[in-house]
Amino acid sequence: MACTPLLLLAQAAWAQPAWQKTRTGTKGNDGVSHWIGANDPAQPGGPGDGIGAALPDGTGLIPSTGMAIEIGSTGGKGGSGDVTNFVMDLAHVSGAAGGRGGDIALRLGGSTLGQGDQPSGSAVVRLYSTGGLGGGGLWNVGKGGDAGEVRLNLQGLVGAGGSALAGIMASANGGAVGTGGTEQDVAESRGGGAGGTVILDIGAPARIQTSGASAPALVAESRGGQGGNRGPGTFYSQPFTTPGGQGGTVTVTSAGTLNTGGEGAAGILAQSVGGGGGNQPDAGGRPGARGGDAGLVSVNQSGQIVTTGAYSSGIIGQSIGGGGGKGGDSSFMGGGKGGAAGAAGAVEIGNTGRIATGGQGSAGIVAQSISGGNAAGAFQAFRPSGTFTGGGGDGGRGLGFFFVSGGEGGKGGSAGAVTVGNEGEIRTGGDDAYGILAQSVGGGGGRGGEARSLSPLISYALGGGGGGGGDGGSVTVNSHAPSASIVTDGEAAAAILAQSIGGGGGAGGNAMAASLSPVLSKSVAIGGAGAVAGDGGKVTVDSAAGLTTLGANAAALQAQSIGGGGGNGGSAGAYAISVPMAYVDLPSLAFSRAIGGSFGAGGHGGEVEVINRGGILTEGMKSAGIQALSIGGGGGTGGDATAYSFATSSPGMPAISSSEAIGGGAGGTPGDRTGGGPGGGVTVNNTGGIVTRGAGSFGVQAMSVGGGGGVGGGGYSTSDAISVTRNILASSAVGGAGGGGGTGGKVSVTSSGSVETFGQFSTALSAMSVGGGGGHGGTGDTAASVGVSWDPTLSKWVGKLPLADSITVTAGLGGSGGGGGAGGEVALKNLGTAATGGTNSVALSAIS
Repeated sequence: MACTPLLLLAQAAWAQPAWQKTRTGTKGNDGVSHWIGANDPAQPGGPGDGIGAALPDGTGLIPSTGMAIEIGSTGGKGGSGDVTNFVMDLAHVSGAAGGRGGDIALRLGGSTLGQGDQPSGSAVVRLYSTGGLGGGGLWNVGKGGDAGEVRLNLQGLVGAGGSALAGIMASANGGAVGTGGTEQDVAESRGGGAGGTVILDIGAPARIQTSGASAPALVAESRGGQGGNRGPGTFYSQPFTTPGGQGGTVTVTSAGTLNTGGEGAAGILAQSVGGGGGNQPDAGGRPGARGGDAGLVSVNQSGQIVTTGAYSSGIIGQSIGGGGGKGGDSSFMGGGKGGAAGAAGAVEIGNTGRIATGGQGSAGIVAQSISGGNAAGAFQAFRPSGTFTGGGGDGGRGLGFFFVSGGEGGKGGSAGAVTVGNEGEIRTGGDDAYGILAQSVGGGGGRGGEARSLSPLISYALGGGGGGGGDGGSVTVNSHAPSASIVTDGEAAAAILAQSIGGGGGAGGNAMAASLSPVLSKSVAIGGAGAVAGDGGKVTVDSAAGLTTLGANAAALQAQSIGGGGGNGGSAGAYAISVPMAYVDLPSLAFSRAIGGSFGAGGHGGEVEVINRGGILTEGMKSAGIQALSIGGGGGTGGDATAYSFATSSPGMPAISSSEAIGGGAGGTPGDRTGGGPGGGVTVNNTGGIVTRGAGSFGVQAMSVGGGGGVGGGGYSTSDAISVTRNILASSAVGGAGGGGGTGGKVSVTSSGSVETFGQFSTALSAMSVGGGGGHGGTGDTAASVGVSWDPTLSKWVGKLPLADSITVTAGLGGSGGGGGAGGEVALKNLGTAATGGTNSVALSAIS
């Protein structure tokens, strides 16, 4: 299936498309409130008209314009609300909803060619339906308009010659919500607009080719609109924000030929993205809004995809839940709770054709369902981040007097099911270029808000708890046809990597309390609790295909379920000072107590099942034939606690200073999750042939590992006092207890095929279940001192003075360590061949 390159000369360009048909709905009238008489309500935006077109002969070559075809419909902006009469809130007008984007349909044949480097992302063929922007308002904002449906049937040629110039881009994006405030009762119904359905059908005669950097062949996306943020300085506005809109369904069927030649230029990028939840400003202490859910993404490829640039995967299919909104800070009360992340949808990708990539980081297929994560940029020409951000929104800070608390972090959303089927051919040539990467990743919990309290007498501060991590969904990779094949040439380029990962638990917020008083000063600070992490989902790989990797650190088949790491506890600092400003016939008292936040438990590793009926060959060192792992998440780290007290008294009065610090340990009550998460069950059944040639390369490695127990926080306490009458000091510190390690799960390996390793330090069949190590306990450290001292040569004179008596009590206790987790049952059955050819190598290994 050789492809003749298109002769398109790239040059700077940004001009009117050759064939353009766009429609925009009418803008709604703004509302007006009156002192006397009825208000004039804001009017919704008008819908965009639907557009259908058929261009059987295309447009031909369109020089120096970049975009050749633009067809789009946008809903009208909703009218803005108005508030001009604040007397008893009798007059108010809400913002109105944005209009719906119209449906778009195009049947395209012939040849459509564009060229020219673009200053920002564009496409030779651009189709879109966009919901209108919701109207802003102090009383209530207007909902974002929904997007319509976008359809394309391509039977011809589309060519793009320029950077940031894609071949085809089709989008159905919901409208964002205007800025302002919303009443609690209606906030849920006034979120971002829903993304529409996108359906692309690329016929067998069709061909899409791009040559520039950041120029994917085909982009199909549906995005929910951004939820409404509460604007700054809105004293009279309603206090709530609105959620993000839902991403719609995206379906791509391609039987044609797709070629890209630049860096950051995927063959197919299909994604559904939930809108982000509305954020609160740095005042008010109200909650952030939840993120929108993402929809189903389905790609079926039976043609050919060839990419040559770095970070240019053949197919990227993603469903990304929207991140939760940040809770508001507060200067006089508790911070607002962060919004929960939206759930990610299912991702289904099938390949019965041919996919070939040549660059670094260019996978054959990437299928991801991620809650609150980062959507792939359609026009990015740089290495994508290896980390996922987003998830639940962070809690707001609490700043003020007497009693203050931080907002709780939002919960991470759950990830959807990921299914990949390959009955065709996949070949990658670069390092870090997987044949198939299938991932389902739960959203991380939001961080709890910090709390800071400063008061003249008594001060309390409570850090916000972290949000819980979301669970990873199921991941299934099937390759049933014996004629199917996956070959990778580069290092760290597995043929198949299937993963389900639980989201990490959110960290607890820090707490600081300080008090200053002439007689009695008391401060208490409690760090926010770290949250429990999400669990890994079930991972199943069933392969009859030929799998070959040629580079180092490149396993042929990896299946992993990993629990998320528990959240760290927030630190706590309590400071109490009692100093008389004048003579007071009362004792001086200073008490401080600090408790570090407890750490969250690690998530459970899920079940892992691998069935192999095909031939597997790895050539590089540390490149297993099959690696199946279930790993429990580690517990977090408890928050440190620091307590300090100082008292000085009037003459003739005693000074009493007491401090207590307790480091954070395992959270929860009996029966709750604590410490490291357990590993799940792992099953491997091999009837095929496996050969590994590199050193340190397992034939089959099956392992279940419990997560390590969390580490206890340290307790640090100091008491000081100055009095010429009597000093009474007490200082105690206790380190937090470490968490127990998670247990290893059951591991079963059965092989009736042939397994051979030729490198040194290589094991043919390995089955292992290992419990996690217990966590360290925290340090307990105390100090107490009386602030009167003298030179030793003056002792005989000082001894005759009526100096204060002093009573000092200190106690420090380190936290206990957590117990180690037990290993699980291990079964290893070899009914075929297990042979090793290298030195220091083992045929069979079973360990618990």
